[in-house]
Amino acid sequence: FLMMMSWSAEAQKFNHTSNGVTVTYNILSGPKHEVEVYYVPKYVTAVTIPAAVSFNGEAFRVVRIGNGYCKSGGGLFSECDDYNSFNNCKLLKTVELPNTIREIGSRAFEDCVWLRHINFPYSLHKIEFSAFIRCESLTSIKLPTSLKTIGDRAFIECSSLNSVSIPNSIETIGSYAFANNCKIALPNEIGWVLNNIIILDASFKEGLYDSFTDY
Repeated sequence: FLMMMSWSAEAQKFNHTSNGVTVTYNILSGPKHEVEVYYVPKYVTAVTIPAAVSFNGEAFRVVRIGNGYCKSGGGLFSECDDYNSFNNCKLLKTVELPNTIREIGSRAFEDCVWLRHINFPYSLHKIEFSAFIRCESLTSIKLPTSLKTIGDRAFIECSSLNSVSIPNSIETIGSYAFANNCKIALPNEIGWVLNNIIILDASFKEGLYDSFTDY
């Protein structure tokens, strides 16, 4: 006996409006009723993502900020008219994320050049590669103690970033994670983090250097 779900296989995406902003969500596979942020309008200046959204009378928990890839499937080495997730929201200044978010996808906030405030919830486990590339107005970030992984180039070319709080829960810092014009000095207490970090480069020393310097 198979229970019929209230949405079809084709209807994996749906819109939900919160605080006057309509965001598109993508239903993730599996039985847990979970979704990711799929598309955010490019004109927004402030967005609050709710912990849960409803569709067809059912509630879905928001657990991921989706990848910021080109909607048409191109865009890496060719022109792209529109991007998924928050990518290219050039007017965006503030983002509030709920304490249900576990991952921030690759290129999710790429080129959000006016983004000044984003909270990193205590549910967050992973920030994927290039997630915040060229967020030029970010000045400081406080990463939560739940965070395990910071991907390659996650905060590269964030030219105003001068303060980063890195928790001792971190297991992986990717290459060039904070590289290129970041005004960051390695904290004096980085030594106490070393034994808990798996660096993707050849050695701890080289890995830390590559994470915080230019390439």
